[in-house]
Amino acid sequence: MMRHTALLIASASAAILTSCHREPESDLQGTVSRYGFDYIRIRRSAFETEEGLRGFLLFAGTTDGAASEEYSDELVHLLEHWGEWRFLGILESVASSLCGQALDYLAYEGGLGENGQVWSRFSANYPRLAQVIIDQSKRGQSPASSD
Repeated sequence: MMRHTALLIASASAAILTSCHREPESDLQGTVSRYGFDYIRIRRSAFETEEGLRGFLLFAGTTDGAASEEYSDELVHLLEHWGEWRFLGILESVASSLCGQALDYLAYEGGLGENGQVWSRFSANYPRLAQVIIDQSKRGQSPASSD
């Protein structure tokens, strides 16, 4: 009986500890939360509605370091989710400065100027977006090259 009670207590303790465990906050989550927003909710909304994606795009240019890498990776996941045409339509509906910054993140993620093989795959998968990125860089409208 005592052994059964000990096992029950150990199981209950493990369940309580597991339910209290929180994953460490990512760099991107930390950046977004500093602005007073719930990253998990914003990310979920970006996958659910076009308005949610527009909201997610508002964070373009607010990240640095590892958070920027996470943000660019999330943009690619959103691109895959929405498809090239819908994603571009939504992207082009936001302020041009946000659009330009998001395109910079996608150029980075796609390997433009850094990795020809990665860029070839990216541009084959997203030819219209790749052309928009190239056109932007030719016009010198990349936020990374201005200011």
